[in-house]
Amino acid sequence: MKCSEQIIDYMHEYLDEEISEEHEKILREHLQSCSDCQEYFRELNKAIALVQSTSHIQAPDDFTSKVMSGLPREKKNGNPALVQESSGFNSCLAFPGADDREHLFDLESRTPVFCIETA
Repeated sequence: MKCSEQIIDYMHEYLDEEISEEHEKILREHLQSCSDCQEYFRELNKAIALVQSTSHIQAPDDFTSKVMSGLPREKKNGNPALVQESSGFNSCLAFPGADDREHLFDLESRTPVFCIETA
């Protein structure tokens, strides 16, 4: 997808119900003419629906400690191989996006946590 990063931001604003009327108008006009963005927007909606549909699922009490114990430890040079314990999220869902970013959603609050550039 080669569209403006701004359009992607507008999609997230829309889904977060934080979009202005002006940005929504720009987004709607763009989606009418861009099939790649239409597909990406559908995928974002599906991901949110999935997160919302799994909100009742509870991880076992020892889930975080088991996952953390299986991850690599901090490297000797001081650069962490992993950000250690706890980001404060009980359970998250990560998925690759069509915008060359990995998206992480907090299942408890049903909100996006962050995106990581992968390209």
